[in-house]
Amino acid sequence: DDARDIIQQMLGALSYLDSKGVAHRDLKMENIVLTTSAGSTQVKIIDFGLSDQLSDSKAYFTEACGTPMYLAPEVASRVPYGTSCDVWSAGVVLFMLLSGDYPFQGNSVSELVKTIREAELRFKDPVWEITSSGAKNMVQ
Repeated sequence: DDARDIIQQMLGALSYLDSKGVAHRDLKMENIVLTTSAGSTQVKIIDFGLSDQLSDSKAYFTEACGTPMYLAPEVASRVPYGTSCDVWSAGVVLFMLLSGDYPFQGNSVSELVKTIREAELRFKDPVWEITSSGAKNMVQ
């Protein structure tokens, strides 16, 4: 339930950013802060240092930036991309919240980028045996 609440709030924030044409471009566990007030947990996204905004003169982003383990395939492939790159990163965060590990790995950055571009998600860890199919579908 905690992972669901965190992701729902994070996706709500990303939806708001998307409505303004803003991409965070470095969404990762370290840039998510949880605060508690009156028994309610609030999710805050921080560190907008790599964020950018689309406009009439800028229909997409071209810069490859962000933390390698969280890069969307289009960013890793260095092709033009939009604000949806943050949704991919949110999926990586969800995977980590549920399993405690990164979904894509490599012995070097280039190997990691290759596995991200292939985007073959595998639920190998035993934790996935007790994870609901709904949670797995959300990750995918």
